[in-house]
Amino acid sequence: MDAVIAELVRDAESDPETLAVVLHGSRAAPHAHPDADYDVCFIRAVDTKPAVAPVVDAAAITLDELRTIEPYWFTDGMVQGRVLLDKTEGELVRILARLGATEDVHGPYDAYLNAFVRGKAAARGGDELGARLHGADSVRHLVQALAALEGRRPLFHDRLAGTLGDWEPRLLALLREPEVDAQLALYRDVRTLMESRGVRAHDEWKGDQLR
Repeated sequence: MDAVIAELVRDAESDPETLAVVLHGSRAAPHAHPDADYDVCFIRAVDTKPAVAPVVDAAAITLDELRTIEPYWFTDGMVQGRVLLDKTEGELVRILARLGATEDVHGPYDAYLNAFVRGKAAARGGDELGARLHGADSVRHLVQALAALEGRRPLFHDRLAGTLGDWEPRLLALLREPEVDAQLALYRDVRTLMESRGVRAHDEWKGDQLR
């Protein structure tokens, strides 16, 4: 075990106010830089941070607060992080499962459709900047929708590579060049997938907008 992490765990084990420790940030990912800080969240009984080494960037949250908090970018980091210590008898695992889950496919799918329609119109009108920005937005929202189909919030962008299967090369191609025919072909396949899962946000759009 990494010496810094081992010390964190030892100190947390002996601290009655610390209930769990989660490593997040780049140190919790496979591509951590050797000089990266250690981003650590302490789940505690009190709303204060424990003393840590200078290389540790510490955050603290009480277990009571974590029980009621709604998902956002920081909790996404915890969900995608690594639990180093858990004294909560499994409650932390259940909380992180809740924070990492979503049932809203319609929202991000509709946002994808909106960006797709706008980007397609911009490309046809010769607006390169608009086409590229809307194309990038459509990819972002589609990634969220694909994750939501699996009942979870999306991974951070720098952890997506290799997780999207056959969609990945098509999304990369769209980011490189928001060509209209490729976007239409992608939309048709996305629509087929969504319909197979009972998601029909496209029915709320006029047919000519999606062609």
